[in-house]
Amino acid sequence: MKMILSIVLSSLCFVGCKTSNTADSVKTANQQNEEKAKNGMVDNDAAMFLVKIADDRMMGAKEGALAITRGTTTEIKNYGRLMVKDQGELIAKIKMIAKDMNIALPKEISADKKDD
Repeated sequence: MKMILSIVLSSLCFVGCKTSNTADSVKTANQQNEEKAKNGMVDNDAAMFLVKIADDRMMGAKEGALAITRGTTTEIKNYGRLMVKDQGELIAKIKMIAKDMNIALPKEISADKKDD
């Protein structure tokens, strides 16, 4: 019994340690932008807005991809394709705006939206 308890506790510690060490792309982008804002290089409110909508649009694209692969009807799969296309176009526009404003964006969906 002690052996099983020891294994379970070790496993929980490992999982907890892994989660806490995982970098959150959204948090990283926000930290980079806060540093730039302190130096007057970016508008922090605009940066926070662009980071949030980029994260949301990436999630929308992921949801569309899931609709394509797991959809049970043609209509759901077609809607998924539309979501991927539309969200991709929006992400491209957000990236252009962020580049023009020298704002860092997340490279992937935030940790709280992932379903590892």
